[in-house]
Amino acid sequence: MRKIAFNDGWTCRHAGDSGKGKPVTIPHDAMLDEKQTQESLGGINIGWFEGFDYVYEKEFSVPQEYEDFRLVFEFEGVYRNAEVYLNGKRAGFRPYGYTNFYVEANEFLHFGMKNQIQVIARNADQPNSRWYSGAGIYRPVSLYMLPKKHIGINGVKISTVSIRWCTPEVWLWNCLDHFFSGIFIRYQTSV
Repeated sequence: MRKIAFNDGWTCRHAGDSGKGKPVTIPHDAMLDEKQTQESLGGINIGWFEGFDYVYEKEFSVPQEYEDFRLVFEFEGVYRNAEVYLNGKRAGFRPYGYTNFYVEANEFLHFGMKNQIQVIARNADQPNSRWYSGAGIYRPVSLYMLPKKHIGINGVKISTVSIRWCTPEVWLWNCLDHFFSGIFIRYQTSV
């Protein structure tokens, strides 16, 4: 597995605005570029900033040899209700705004050519938070290159079920290419 930082070369603009947008590097809090006003619907909870929907865009090339891999984007945090488009097709959606999410990319990419990714962060429906949340792609973005058959990202989980003298019990969960299998492991120790 190879993890590639995907944070440079983005632009950001208000949804509905024409033009290229302002160059940004991820992570980026788009709300900090807004004016603060007493008319802010989010009020004191969001620092009196106005809330908008934001469009992030980036052009990138995908080498032809990447076709032999499974490509997955990880968004560590987008506030909020993120929509992800690859080459104009909706590739993913994540409601909420405080958890990471993954977008499978292969079926949307043009290998050996230029591609475009667009992320819409919906933050205009104020108030939507009890504290300052920021807005936009506020955490890093990564592109994973995985073999076609692989252990899933974050796919191995180990949990100690019990610790009894000489017979600890451990559960191991493995996610292989999105299929889960539970394996019970029991071993004995002697002191």
